[in-house]
Amino acid sequence: MILRRIIVADDEILQRNVLTKILKKITPETEITACANGKEVYEELQNNGADLVITDICMPVMDGMELIRQISANYPCVKIVLISAYQEFEYAREAIQRSVSDYLIKPFRISDAQKLIDKVSEELERERKTSRQLIHYESMVEEGKKQDRLKLLWSVLNSGNESQTAEEELKGFACPGTIVALRWKVRRGFRQSRAQMSEQQQDQLIAEMINGFHGACFVPREHGLDKTEQKAAVMLAGWEAAVVASQLEKLLLRLRLHDIIFWAGISNSLPNMIEHGAEGFRQAEEVLSFYFFTPETGGIFQYAKFGAVMEMPMISVSAYETDIRQAVRAGDGKRRKGALSELEKVLGQAPYRYPNKIKHRVSSMIMSVLKELDGMIPQADYDVLLNEAYQLFGQCDSFVSLFGISEDLLDRAAGYYMQTAMSYDAVESCISYIKNHLEEDLSLQFLADQVHFHPNYLSTQIKNRMGMSYSSYILSLRMELACKLLTETDLKIADIAGKSGFRDSSYFNRVFRKQFTISPEQYRKVHKKC
Repeated sequence: MILRRIIVADDEILQRNVLTKILKKITPETEITACANGKEVYEELQNNGADLVITDICMPVMDGMELIRQISANYPCVKIVLISAYQEFEYAREAIQRSVSDYLIKPFRISDAQKLIDKVSEELERERKTSRQLIHYESMVEEGKKQDRLKLLWSVLNSGNESQTAEEELKGFACPGTIVALRWKVRRGFRQSRAQMSEQQQDQLIAEMINGFHGACFVPREHGLDKTEQKAAVMLAGWEAAVVASQLEKLLLRLRLHDIIFWAGISNSLPNMIEHGAEGFRQAEEVLSFYFFTPETGGIFQYAKFGAVMEMPMISVSAYETDIRQAVRAGDGKRRKGALSELEKVLGQAPYRYPNKIKHRVSSMIMSVLKELDGMIPQADYDVLLNEAYQLFGQCDSFVSLFGISEDLLDRAAGYYMQTAMSYDAVESCISYIKNHLEEDLSLQFLADQVHFHPNYLSTQIKNRMGMSYSSYILSLRMELACKLLTETDLKIADIAGKSGFRDSSYFNRVFRKQFTISPEQYRKVHKKC
């Protein structure tokens, strides 16, 4: 599928132009529009529409977070991708909850942009197909008005739109009822789990919902970062929440026998589905997040039962964090895994804490540990590690996966600490060699080859250790030796230059004078011991 139009938003003109050029190269058939702030983007959407908006966070007039909110509320079919830097992890996490499809990390790479365009194209094609299937089952709306009414329903659920038009068009929903946030997964490619269903099983699930709940109205929704994930809001006019929960639990038990697994968040019973639709949808969405704890079995979650749990404060994990951090630094794998396993056990006990709180706290802890590697390892390795962690946590959708990701990242961090400890010994060996071979040609490449380091990495490590660049450190040692020979021996200046590593005595004189403002001969006269 070819994207019709993409809008790029970034107030930095260089970044904006670079990304625009990359996108034009990747998809020349697509119209690319560049904007400097969120207000310009929103006006472009109103006037010309778009399939995809790629936006930065910090912009004047209207920033990226407000733009995301506006698009999610009023243009739910438009895909949103966040331009992000590593240090903007917390902003990106908030954006996950605002229908952001993915991230594009600075600096921009053609390969990353290509994957992004392919992913968005695939998602749009799949959602349009799913939307057609869901609309097929929506029997409450007249054929000629299906699309318009579904848009109005989405507006009611997402933003509480209670306009006169909505009241007139959706008067059939101006009655008591319950809202369900439904989630399921479909198979993509060869890799699958028990919790993923085929398209035929997906059709069976929807058919069962239609047959089991008379008057059920499906409102198609965009899925999350996991491309296998499908979602729908289900409006059940005249149904009490407790009855809906009982029916869905029976349906889940029955469908599990056919390897059909789903998750449902159920709102409280609503006195009027139009007036209270947005609140009901929020309740259903919030409790649906508890799927986090049942990734392979499905689950039915009522706001009446889980609403109070979400208000429970997050337990303190500072003691575990301290233990994990110390174990990583010390390379104590047994202690590190034990502390992480104990934390997993504590957080996994009933009553469950709000999943978003757990994910935020654990991911923040791990990111904090990883960020201690800044300056200890090569910058490229550090950037790759943080980028991967950022993406893995952003796409994590289960409690088990959260701790699996955490263990892998901590294991890599511990490996870097061990590597750093080994490099410390290697750098010490290099420094010792330098001190004992000052009269030789001490090229950085030669020393790096001896310890199997990249020259740039060795230079950085020596600078971190000695507080000066490699060349400055060599020069300081040679000047120190020259001064010692001038004051403690009667060697000729040319010989001192040679023993100090200077092949040219004239060059030695110039360097010496530049540093001490006097010639070597004058220095000897002033400082030579009697």
